[in-house]
Amino acid sequence: MPFHGRAYYNLLQFSRRDCQNEEIHPWQVENYRALESETLFKRLEDLDITLDKEAFILYAKSVESPHELMLNLVPKGAAAQLQEQVFLLVFEIWRRFITDKLSLSVFCDELDYQINLYEQGEVDDELVGVMLARLESILDGSVDKEQTPIEVFKVVKTFFAHNFEDFLYDFCTHLIDVDLRTLASEMIEGYYDYIEDKPWFDFLRMRMLAEEDLVEADEVIARFFVNMMENPNFELGLELLEFLAMVGKSQLFYNIYQTIIPLVQTEDDFKQMLKTVASFYSDVDFEMEHDFVHKLLAERSDMDPSERKKLEQVILEILDQA
Repeated sequence: MPFHGRAYYNLLQFSRRDCQNEEIHPWQVENYRALESETLFKRLEDLDITLDKEAFILYAKSVESPHELMLNLVPKGAAAQLQEQVFLLVFEIWRRFITDKLSLSVFCDELDYQINLYEQGEVDDELVGVMLARLESILDGSVDKEQTPIEVFKVVKTFFAHNFEDFLYDFCTHLIDVDLRTLASEMIEGYYDYIEDKPWFDFLRMRMLAEEDLVEADEVIARFFVNMMENPNFELGLELLEFLAMVGKSQLFYNIYQTIIPLVQTEDDFKQMLKTVASFYSDVDFEMEHDFVHKLLAERSDMDPSERKKLEQVILEILDQA
């Protein structure tokens, strides 16, 4: 996948690995946010580009992005490595001082940074919500007759080091978990036309509907499940099972478990299923069954995978009695 803006360097910095199997230079993974502004300008000077803050702001008025400014500052035909080094310095200076000109690359870099903080457990729900609303506004303003919302979003996603759709799903799930459902609903509905993997967001819609109306929950869940099985997906089915374990829907849990167990392909898949069953028994207070499933999990490391089918049948028989 091609990257734009700072996304490639963010990927290197966040993961500390080179996804393209090239040699990583220290300046590619350095945290430029931690550098003093004077240091940034001094490094540009070391690369034969002499600027101060006022001159930089003046140059920036004639261009639309840090990349365009970099191209104006380096000699024509300059080596790729020189262009990269200048770009990273220019990008950080632009981020600090050119606050009145919205550059998509700088905005996405800031959101990428917030996503990284989110993954480290340092989430600011309000700030991320505001930034996501702003990005949605940018997307809405970019759609025209020539490009569909999904096509526009494909381009924008190249400015992120993170998988943006995965983050959006995780963040909306987090909002639901902390009871910020209005914000979660706004995010889901606002981005729905742009995302490619819609069933996951259909699941979040279903989850909120089912939790709001427990009387109608069975029907809502069953309808979602029928739609999901048009294109079966083990991971999504497992997510549904985990939700059913949480709300204690015994008969639906059994029916859906029975339907998705044929989708299990690996030992790890089967262990995930066992953990979900154990969670279900914990929530519905079946202590003996819960202990039995945990015992199965403990034994799996030494068990012949050919025995899995027998275990699947045993678990189905136990679930049928729950």
